[in-house]
Amino acid sequence: FGAVHAHRVRDGRVLACRPRDAHRVCEHGVKLGCSVRHKEGDTKVGQPICAQCFDYGGQVVWNAKAPALWKRTTVMLPRVLARMAGMTKKQLDSVVKVRFSKVAEYQRRGAIHFHAVIRLDAAPPQSDPLAVAPPPAFFTAELLEQALVATREAVSVGCPELGVLGVSDCAIRWGPEMDVRAIRSSGAGEMTAEVVAAYVAKYTTKFSEGMGLPDRPIESDSDVEGLEACEHIKALVRTAW
Repeated sequence: FGAVHAHRVRDGRVLACRPRDAHRVCEHGVKLGCSVRHKEGDTKVGQPICAQCFDYGGQVVWNAKAPALWKRTTVMLPRVLARMAGMTKKQLDSVVKVRFSKVAEYQRRGAIHFHAVIRLDAAPPQSDPLAVAPPPAFFTAELLEQALVATREAVSVGCPELGVLGVSDCAIRWGPEMDVRAIRSSGAGEMTAEVVAAYVAKYTTKFSEGMGLPDRPIESDSDVEGLEACEHIKALVRTAW
């Protein structure tokens, strides 16, 4: 939705924010480059390079519609998996069950993204619908990842609100920024069950209050101006309001 200051780390070393854009200037006369090595917790991280260039309306619509896109994804994923397995959806349901656990998090820029654990189990018997057992050997983590990638590329949600913003493509969809990791039982550097449990627990405790947003509805313009939040977050709330 627009260039923002970022905390970038590679191999434990903090990198410059936006060195490649050092000589670029936006239409509003703002330099798009930033050579600062922003540390974790720097208040500039997540703030727009140029607030006039930032698509506040688009980000507000994304935040409102992202849960619907996630729901559509969970519906489509088993269908895509069935097609890859050469089965009908009904046949797939008799063999395996796709289970999900996810948390939504606000990035520093105020955009929602998701952390999810997606697992394939053997279809439980009707007598014990909560039973958990490994799926048939054909249904590997690699096959599940392929189905997830294909689903990400295909799924979208109609969004007529974008038309009000003058956007011709009135649908939202996932971007390319998807990081998929297999959860293993053990191994150095692997995403083990213990690591994932700690990871998900971390994000289930990160709420909007951390951005300076209240746990009550916004009911007036003065409510927005009175927020204990940075100007970027206030601008998002004004746009939503």
